[in-house]
Amino acid sequence: MSGSAANALSEFDLQTMVAVAAAAISLVAALMSYMIAGRQTRIEVQSLKLATDTAIIGWANRCLALLAEIYEYARAPDSALFRERRIEYLHMLSSLVDEGRWFFPNVGSKDGDEDKEPAFRGHRQPVLDDLVAAYRAVEELPPEACAARVYQARRDFVSDVQKVIDPHQRIKALERFSKL
Repeated sequence: MSGSAANALSEFDLQTMVAVAAAAISLVAALMSYMIAGRQTRIEVQSLKLATDTAIIGWANRCLALLAEIYEYARAPDSALFRERRIEYLHMLSSLVDEGRWFFPNVGSKDGDEDKEPAFRGHRQPVLDDLVAAYRAVEELPPEACAARVYQARRDFVSDVQKVIDPHQRIKALERFSKL
């Protein structure tokens, strides 16, 4: 092989090696970018879940405060104050049920849905059923029976909210975020 041919081959090998190295670096950069983007997406999804759960917890806390008040006044020896506040309790429960529809929209469908507004079609979720049970107790039952029904509705409500926000997973997620 002549000197110029060997020189050309050597330049070709060098150009090939540089091109292969550049391609390998590009591939590694693309993979790293993909991994970082995936991680960032997971973080964003988890952040959205935590923000939604925080809003649900705020709403649930207001619901629990009201249910506790209704329970205490309904079971009091003199339930006159409960009777006086019954309309206010119904108003507040109704409002909290409708507010809860932002987080827990009706699901599925049932007969007669076509005559209803879209937000009221389908089946109410259990979390809201608990509040509706408390509403009906306040509306229909004498104070002592109302207290018992509201007590159970409150326990069911706490359990149903916990199923949604999953406090154990929430704690783990917050621990992961604190390590970032």
